[in-house]
Amino acid sequence: MAGLRQNPISVILLGILACCVFIYAADQVARYARYADLQYWARQIEKGKPVEAKTLDRLISDSYKSNIDKECQSAFVKPFLTVLLADMDKHNPNVDYERWLGALQLTDTFLQHTLSCLPTDGNLWARYAMIRQASAEQPEEISRLLSLSQAYSPAEENALSARYFLYNRLTEASLASAAAPLEDDLKILCSSMAEKLRSRLPAPNARVSKVIEKLNPSCPPIGGSPDEHRFERNRSLQTVF
Repeated sequence: MAGLRQNPISVILLGILACCVFIYAADQVARYARYADLQYWARQIEKGKPVEAKTLDRLISDSYKSNIDKECQSAFVKPFLTVLLADMDKHNPNVDYERWLGALQLTDTFLQHTLSCLPTDGNLWARYAMIRQASAEQPEEISRLLSLSQAYSPAEENALSARYFLYNRLTEASLASAAAPLEDDLKILCSSMAEKLRSRLPAPNARVSKVIEKLNPSCPPIGGSPDEHRFERNRSLQTVF
C-alpha cells in the first residue's frame, strides 16, 4: 500500500482498470438480461419441444429491436440462429412460398453475419450449406461450404449430423462435387465411435448408399426408428450450440 501511495500513476491506472472491469460486467449483465427470453426458448427448441409460430415471430421481432444483428457474442447469436432455423422450418414453400422465402433470406443474411463473428465454427458452415442448398443449389459452392464445415468440425456430432442430412438431399452433381468431405464423414460414421449416432440417423438414400458400398462395404447399417429419425432431423437442423 505504501508503494501505491508513493506512485500515484499506479493508483490512477488501477482505478481506470477497475472502472473498465465494472463497466464491462454491467454491460454483460444487461445484455444477458435483454436476451434471456431468447436463450430460454432456444433451449426449448434444442430439446425438441414445440414452440408456437407466434412465439417465434415475437422472438425474432424483439431480438432485432434489441440490435441482435450488431451482436457478435456466441451466447446471443447462436440462440437467435436456432430461432430463425425453427421459424424457417415451420414454413412450407408449397403452401406459402413468400413467407418461406422471407424466412430463408432472413436466415441466410444472419448466418453470414454469424460466420463473420465465428468463422471457425464448423457447425455454422454446415447450417449455411443447408441454407444455400435450399435457396439455389450450386455444386461447387455446396462442396466448398461442406469442406469448411468438415475441416473445422470433423467429428463434432451436431455438425456431422447436419452434413449427413444434407448429403441425403443433394443432387447427384452436388454429391459428386462434395466427394472429399462426404468420404471423410462416412469414414467417421462407419467407425465404432459413431455407433450411437448411426442409430439416430435415417438410412442413406440410393446415391449415398453407393458411396458407402464403394468406400466401406462392411460399414454397419445407418438408420434407427422413424421416430428417432424425425426427432434427430429436427434437432440437427436447428441445433447450433
